[in-house]
Amino acid sequence: MPLKSNLNEILGKQVNDPYGRYFGRIVGFDVNSKGEVIKIGIERAYGDFSIYPAKQIFFNEEGTIFTYAWKIKAQETLKELNLTLRKISALNQLLKNGEIARDFYDKNREEKELIVTNILKTRKNLTSPLFERIKKLECQVTDMQRYLTNLKIEHISEEIEDSIYKNACNMIQEAISRASTEKKDLEEAVQALMRPVSITPSLTNRETELLDEEKSVKQTRPLVLRIKEAIS
Repeated sequence: MPLKSNLNEILGKQVNDPYGRYFGRIVGFDVNSKGEVIKIGIERAYGDFSIYPAKQIFFNEEGTIFTYAWKIKAQETLKELNLTLRKISALNQLLKNGEIARDFYDKNREEKELIVTNILKTRKNLTSPLFERIKKLECQVTDMQRYLTNLKIEHISEEIEDSIYKNACNMIQEAISRASTEKKDLEEAVQALMRPVSITPSLTNRETELLDEEKSVKQTRPLVLRIKEAIS
């Protein structure tokens, strides 16, 4: 949906990612002829300037949230795949009911099957970077857990004061929680994208002929009336 928020309210907004990490600050935007914001310029946390589609930015009660491209792409891909599979199933049902011609069925089913084939081919391109990110997050969590253990050792050894120890522990534990949540989201996206796809089998010409014959028999079957003799 096009972003039409007050531009005065957008500029300077702090942006966080879905896991609560500071992402950057909005410093610019592009608008179309309708006055809709289509791109947003963000000064990243490390100082770089990057431009993103407006659909990756959401405004809610929690603030301004940046959604990673992989999540949007995965959602769009799954939505297209599921919709196409439902349309294939609907075509089968319409042909069974005799509501569409065989030529129309064959042409449209072929088009829908091609869409499914192309989506399945692109799944590897979509999931490869997700696997890489999962591996990176696993390493980060392992490192943070090691540093958390080091803090506990130093605290027990009375090398770190209680207040400083608690603050440091809280920061690491929050970082571990954010990384673990992102890793879970990535794994769920990969699982959904790689789930086996079952396409409704195509109806053969013989199957449609049998259906037509069955309908014809039902329509031409004579009506038999049974009259009971009255008992006097």
